[in-house]
Amino acid sequence: MEQLESISTPIRVIRAGWRTKNKIYPYLAYQQLNKTKFYDKIYELPLIENLKLSLVKSEEKFCIGYEPSQGSWLVCPDQTQLLISSVNQCESCQKTDFFSCRVTCQGIQCNPKSLEAKALCDTNETSLYLTYIGGIFKGNSYQKDIFKVGVSLNPLRRWIEQGSFYSTVLWKGTGLKTRYYEHQLGQQLDLRLSVQQKIKLKQIGKNHPNERDIHSKFEKILEKISNSKLISLESSYNKITNLNKYYGGIPNITRQAIVDNDQISGKIIGVRGSILVLQDRNSYYAVNLKKIVGHILTPLETKSKKPRQRTLFDF
Repeated sequence: MEQLESISTPIRVIRAGWRTKNKIYPYLAYQQLNKTKFYDKIYELPLIENLKLSLVKSEEKFCIGYEPSQGSWLVCPDQTQLLISSVNQCESCQKTDFFSCRVTCQGIQCNPKSLEAKALCDTNETSLYLTYIGGIFKGNSYQKDIFKVGVSLNPLRRWIEQGSFYSTVLWKGTGLKTRYYEHQLGQQLDLRLSVQQKIKLKQIGKNHPNERDIHSKFEKILEKISNSKLISLESSYNKITNLNKYYGGIPNITRQAIVDNDQISGKIIGVRGSILVLQDRNSYYAVNLKKIVGHILTPLETKSKKPRQRTLFDF
């Protein structure tokens, strides 16, 4: 996937994610417009600190394509416009995606979408993990911890994609077991399986408990997991990974960052998970990158910029 350093023509966003293989950084994957049609070739823009963006999002949303096999991606052959904003694929691409079964799997019965998907689960080591994704805030007041369990073939990338602060691997295995244990731990110990994006948006720029306090909270949960006898904890479970260094220089913000998913304009301060934080003059703006996937972004001329919101946004 070719990397570009700036965007000068309209683009259609295919994915927003993180690279973790050699260097860890967030990126946008997209198609470029060629007159009236988008190229099939997919480009990549690293979302690095201090990069300046000035883009506006289209109202129309299009299918992002599908993954025919691990590590490959094809754009939608019909460039289908989507009528439902909550989905990213047309029906045809969703059916063709080789690993779509992972979305609904609960580890009870295997209903593989493809032979490759089944082989990937049966033969590759999957990590069951515990992660701290911040807290619930009321204004600037910290109210409650958010811990969740999950599974991944690439736990480091998954933690960063979720915007986790601290994480640890609990257990490693193959097949349905890891997914089954994930759901059992979630139910038995009241640990979350997912965290809404609006909760993460409210955390941007807020003060969280210090590292020592978080480690203490981890230890209490790990003791409960050990006492549950559901799994035998990995010997490495006591290695809690601090992920804060990957998210850039997002400062403490006394007023909540303003959410603007329509105009992506300003200097990049950092990216936490799928939340892009920009500074435009004296204001901070948060962009949910998941909300721009499938949309066309057009370079915005300075004279065409619309007035931006200056008050708190009610999520």
